[in-house]
Amino acid sequence: MFSKVYYGIIFPLFKFFTKLNDNKFFFESYYGKQYSCNPKWFYLYILEHHNDTDIVWVINDKSKRIQVPNSSNIKFTKRKSISYLYHLATSKYWIVNSNLHPMAIPKKGTYYLQTWHGTALKKIGLDVLDTYDQANTDKLNWKKDAENWTYILAPTIEVGKKFKSAFDLPDNKILNYNYPRNSILLSDKKELSEKIFNQMGLKTHKKVILYAPTFRGTNPVFDLQINIDDFRQQLGEEYILLIRKHSNITEIKQKDIFNEGFVIDVSDYDDIQELYLISDLLITDYSSVFFDYALLERPMIFFPYDYEEYKNNLRGLYYNYEEVVPGPIVYNS
Repeated sequence: MFSKVYYGIIFPLFKFFTKLNDNKFFFESYYGKQYSCNPKWFYLYILEHHNDTDIVWVINDKSKRIQVPNSSNIKFTKRKSISYLYHLATSKYWIVNSNLHPMAIPKKGTYYLQTWHGTALKKIGLDVLDTYDQANTDKLNWKKDAENWTYILAPTIEVGKKFKSAFDLPDNKILNYNYPRNSILLSDKKELSEKIFNQMGLKTHKKVILYAPTFRGTNPVFDLQINIDDFRQQLGEEYILLIRKHSNITEIKQKDIFNEGFVIDVSDYDDIQELYLISDLLITDYSSVFFDYALLERPMIFFPYDYEEYKNNLRGLYYNYEEVVPGPIVYNS
């Protein structure tokens, strides 16, 4: 009922009674949860080179808005607000890294750039296995949203082919360019790493392990499979462990594992590219984070403890996992 009123009545009224602002950009990253990923880097470019534009950022948590470098013409909104619909209706350029509501059909003349947020290892969109109740609804929503895209950004030709099948797209909607977010990984790493350490309040001489697993199906609670007591006993003198939940995960089942001395929850740190920079080693599973992290040429360990279940019953994978991952595969902590 909410969606029908919100997108079926209010949004069409805004589109009908307002003009498209040819100088207005609308940014959204991970459904308004973060200031991050490719939309962040498009924004930084526009801020540097075209700072006379009107900017709208969708950031739901008001406390996070302070992270956004300010422009005199910037406005903030949050999803499921009336102002959100108004800004959608009046912005000529939409720059988004996840899907919008399928009924958010842009006004004629709008350019919708879907930047996406990773390299396809696990199946996405229409290619996902039909193994959970929500799968068909999710697929329909992605397909409807994809029909509104002017372009989608694909970091390689191979990924572009996956996008074409996953979202039923013609070739002329796929832009093969590197992800802007990864430019930071090719920068002056030492100076920037020190700055990030200071921002996070981490003062340590120890090496840093980043554990960044993906989500599983529709379960928002993550069951950590690492034995933290063993980890601390064997590595605690030399390492700290940063745990970064996927944005679809709301909590970790083992709530008492975090302490500032050894295991630190960095899930609220929006820009994972910055976490890559300060990490000496990455542990992950089926997440596409390893494609980005590989640019640093640092070691990675792959921990797909539920490989058969994930491959056959949850999402499915585009590639032979054992052949494609650039590091040792392990199944227990």
